[in-house]
Amino acid sequence: MMKPPAIRIFGISSYERPILFCFCLSLIFMAPSNAQHSSFKSPLGGILGSSGALEKSPWAIFSNPAGLSVLKKPVGGIGYQNDFYLKELSTRTAFASVPFHGSIFSGAFTHSGYQHFRKQQYHLALSKNLAPWLNMGLRFNYHLRYLTGRKNQRLLTLDAGWQLAASEKIHLGFHALNPARSQWHIEGQKENHLVVLATSVDYRPVSDVRLEAGLAKKLAFPPTLSMMVESQVHEAVTIKGTAVSAPLRFGLGTGIIWQSLGFEMGLMHHETLGFSSAFGLLYHLNHTTKKP
Repeated sequence: MMKPPAIRIFGISSYERPILFCFCLSLIFMAPSNAQHSSFKSPLGGILGSSGALEKSPWAIFSNPAGLSVLKKPVGGIGYQNDFYLKELSTRTAFASVPFHGSIFSGAFTHSGYQHFRKQQYHLALSKNLAPWLNMGLRFNYHLRYLTGRKNQRLLTLDAGWQLAASEKIHLGFHALNPARSQWHIEGQKENHLVVLATSVDYRPVSDVRLEAGLAKKLAFPPTLSMMVESQVHEAVTIKGTAVSAPLRFGLGTGIIWQSLGFEMGLMHHETLGFSSAFGLLYHLNHTTKKP
């Protein structure tokens, strides 16, 4: 009896998909600290490999919360991320940010995993403009991990970030993820949760173009260098392109705003595992919060 022809989706055949899924799953269990951290990545930065230290969109709650300090109106959003186009490696999120008395308060919920291994994260963030040249942000994270046959695990972590305007054309960003090095306590053993230090600098030669160089260092892993170009091609359309080292990857992102709605999409290519993507839908309230 002849086998049915393999159906190819994004270059991956129906026969190759189970093999690829098992390979990705083995990476998760061989590196538990990375798996425990996995969170939604900004479709305009994180999914593209950017360090995220200079993220200033509403999605900054998932990278550097200091970037939320520029918000003037309440905003909410939902997002979906898919690694290598395998539904078992997908992440879903919902968040909201509200300006109040000169500060920005944000909350988010993230869910990922599959039937036997699931992760949920709850985020609360505080962002504030401390000076015309300085933004600050703090994010508190409550992690839940469910693994069939084992006791559910819980962990609290804290992230912090700053963004500085050195001049009108040059900006700097810094972000520390889990600087306290909080650890998981699993069946009497300790496992490290991911620790990341990230920094970025950007230069704006003209008002509609931004060039960004970023560096991210995960504890016990080599540093990752990223280069990004962002252009405002229309008053409602932004496009981004990135190149990331270790291994070399390329990404493309776009953002579209129509009245109160915003749509963002990012796509990253890995030479071995294929494509990953993230999509997001934003809704901006028209009401502008009055400053005290």
